[in-house]
Amino acid sequence: MDAIELPQKSRDYAENVYWVYGILLNRYSKLNAKSAIQKLNKLGIGCRPFFFPMHKQPVLKKLGFYKGEKYPNSERISKFGFYLPSGLGLNLSDIKNVSNAIKKIF
Repeated sequence: MDAIELPQKSRDYAENVYWVYGILLNRYSKLNAKSAIQKLNKLGIGCRPFFFPMHKQPVLKKLGFYKGEKYPNSERISKFGFYLPSGLGLNLSDIKNVSNAIKKIF
């Protein structure tokens, strides 16, 4: 699917343990993470957004941290990234349901 980027595969120096499975929507996607999560939720697939950027955290802004600073990569990842269901409790049927729902909305 052209609209999504999957997690990086292992590198020479590191191996991904996939403790969560996140996808990132790219420039070909007509959706952002919030709208994709809403559509997946309607199909019975629970998803979570990526972490909110530190420089936009209200408590840190209130304390004066990151004043006037911009971090475009973390803002993009936060806006277009989300986590799919994962865990030891998923069976093959669950994985197929998630996959089919992703295919349906994209």
